[in-house]
Amino acid sequence: MLDPSNDFNAPCYDDTFRRNFYFKEFKRLDEYFIELDYWIMREAFSSRMGAYLNLNQRHYDDSGSGEEIFRDLSESERKLFESRNYFVGDEIIDVSTSKFGDIYHVTEVYVYAPKITFTSTSTEVVNFPTLVDFNFNYSKTYSFNQIQYLCGLDEIGFISNDLTLGDEFYIERFKQVIGYRTYYECRSSMLTVSRREGSYIWAKASGFTNPYTGETWTAKQVVFDHRDVSGGVLYVKSPTKTYPTRALQVSVRKETTFYSFYKRELYEKFFPKDPSTGIEVGQIDSGTNPTYVTYKVMVQNGNEIRPSPSTETEVFKNLWRIDDFYTVAR
Repeated sequence: MLDPSNDFNAPCYDDTFRRNFYFKEFKRLDEYFIELDYWIMREAFSSRMGAYLNLNQRHYDDSGSGEEIFRDLSESERKLFESRNYFVGDEIIDVSTSKFGDIYHVTEVYVYAPKITFTSTSTEVVNFPTLVDFNFNYSKTYSFNQIQYLCGLDEIGFISNDLTLGDEFYIERFKQVIGYRTYYECRSSMLTVSRREGSYIWAKASGFTNPYTGETWTAKQVVFDHRDVSGGVLYVKSPTKTYPTRALQVSVRKETTFYSFYKRELYEKFFPKDPSTGIEVGQIDSGTNPTYVTYKVMVQNGNEIRPSPSTETEVFKNLWRIDDFYTVAR
């Protein structure tokens, strides 16, 4: 029912306002929302969501002599309130029994979008993409006795501080005449480092083929059988270098911004793309966007990437919080 005396058929504001320190999680007590309370008959209630703050609003007084609620604001603070364009973003309605009858006690929360960026940091585990250098072009010379072949296990091994687990390489021998014997050109298939023991790396062996005649030899014939030949030279070559995906615990910076009545564009997580399709790919190499060279420059310059996509939350009606995340490329 409505109030027969017509006192509570419109919002009857209390003579007070409160500061709501919503931004205290960012340690900013100079940014705050405003709360006002009013009373109104249930049947007369109509939502005021989106209504702007009236700094000339008077409180209710049954004698009709209510004063302005914000009368004690300094001139500078009044200008601050005006610049923030506060609007009702939430209405908290207390519907419990009142001594005044069928009446609502309404708390209006006036919100706004601060014109600053809140920054915080945390430590998180971030997955960095696989990197493939197609221009690695590694080459190192070994004498015959510096490369070992394990009979039975059919493995090839040698000392290396340059190749690591997962790296691909091949072994090449150019034509050589040593004493009375000729050692013809041959080249292995691509081998993959499968284990390390101390300074030695090991890979499953493969056969060797003369690239001009097609003649073939086993790894035992090329490596093991000639291990005591003095003056013989083999070349270990690796055209590419792969740096696998890494999960690293790093510092992540979060930037939080607020927007009212419109939403800003959201950013996607950083990942390499195929330039022709724009589709995410699993590694960064010379044919992706960014390229391997470009990404290495980003790492050297300490450029940032986005380890996670932007998140968007409507914290109050028509007020959105957007979090963006950044970390240094690695």
